[in-house]
Amino acid sequence: MSHRRISKEELVCRIQQMEPLGTKPVFVAISGFGGSGKSTLANFAVEKLESASIIPIDDFIIGERTQRSTD
Repeated sequence: MSHRRISKEELVCRIQQMEPLGTKPVFVAISGFGGSGKSTLANFAVEKLESASIIPIDDFIIGERTQRSTD
């Protein structure tokens, strides 16, 4: 599998071209190492896209890890 880098502007354009299935929303996940720019990219996308929101999952992951480690 080859990976090609695209600009943040091109990414937003591709998201805008996605068609939701009926009334279901389109979800876009951003992953990467700490400090790789995930939050910066997410904030840029929210500024450019109508009705976009950021749903951080760190609290879910950290909470899950904390709960599991109490045995």
